[in-house]
Amino acid sequence: MSATAIRARYSSRGTISARRPSQILQDLFFSCCLPGSARTGPTPDLQERQKPMAELIAELLDRREIPKYLEGVEDVATGWALNETPTDAEGWIGTGDDGIAIHEIDSERCLIKYELWDGPPPALNTWDRTWSGSVRLTSGKIRAVNQYSGGESYGAVFDLGRKNGVWRIRAYRKALGHEEFTPDLISFTLLKIQFWLESA
Repeated sequence: MSATAIRARYSSRGTISARRPSQILQDLFFSCCLPGSARTGPTPDLQERQKPMAELIAELLDRREIPKYLEGVEDVATGWALNETPTDAEGWIGTGDDGIAIHEIDSERCLIKYELWDGPPPALNTWDRTWSGSVRLTSGKIRAVNQYSGGESYGAVFDLGRKNGVWRIRAYRKALGHEEFTPDLISFTLLKIQFWLESA
C-alpha cells in the first residue's frame, strides 16, 4: 500500500479517532519497505535475478514516541557519549564503538524501527534521507536515547543476537509534512535502521 493510498484510506472515513494516528504510522513504516519500492534503475538481468535476496531475520517497531531531542542509539552494556561522536557533513548521523549518534534537533517526535537482516537488504527509494556505515557493538543489544532538560530516557531494547560484532548499518529518515498529513501526525519523524553482519 502506498503512502497516498494510506492517506486516502483514513481521510475517507472522516474524523480520525484517538487510535488511528498510531495505525497510520505503522502502515507508513511497512508501506515504505514494500519490495516494489526497493527497486531503482533498469530491470536486473538474468544473473542478478538468480542471486538470493537477503532475508529479514527480526524487527522491532519501538512504539514509544521519542520526544525532543533524540541523541541516537547505544549498546545497553556500555553506555556511550553520543554527543561526543562526530557526524556526517550534514551533521545528522555518525558512529563510534557501541553507538550511533543521530541528531534530530528539529524533530518534535520520532519513531524508530529496527531490522536485522542476513545480508545487505534491498535499498529503499521512498525515504527522505539515507546513510550507510558500520558500528561495533559489545553486547548486541541496543536502545534509543533521548535527552531533554538534563535528563535521559530510553526506548525499547532490540537484540541483534550476537556479542562483539561489527555490523553494517543503513539508516533511513522520513519527515511527515504539512502538505500530506493531519496536524496530529506532521510533527513525527520516522527512522528505520537496518543491521547485518559485516562479513555477510
